[in-house]
Amino acid sequence: MSLVTGAAGIIGRHVAHELGNAGADTRALVPLVAAVATEQFNRAQIVSGEIVHHDVLTRALHDVRALVVLSPAHPTARARRHTHADHTRGDRTGGDHTA
Repeated sequence: MSLVTGAAGIIGRHVAHELGNAGADTRALVPLVAAVATEQFNRAQIVSGEIVHHDVLTRALHDVRALVVLSPAHPTARARRHTHADHTRGDRTGGDHTA
């Protein structure tokens, strides 16, 4: 069993879907607030909840032998949106845009 955290995100959704396409037993951890459709994960089991809660993590990790951890590069990255112009002119606020 493989577990994909951050599976409600753009990359995580594709990773979980492709693992399912490859025939891998896959579990997708998605936040309770995420609106997800099971077909997005192509046969993956879905565990809803926050990774910081022990009971959720225990359920998600049951029988897992491979782990794919995906998360925003910065805690507020979900809320931030940068345009191409932001990246080409440089960050004048002194923030770090490494991933």
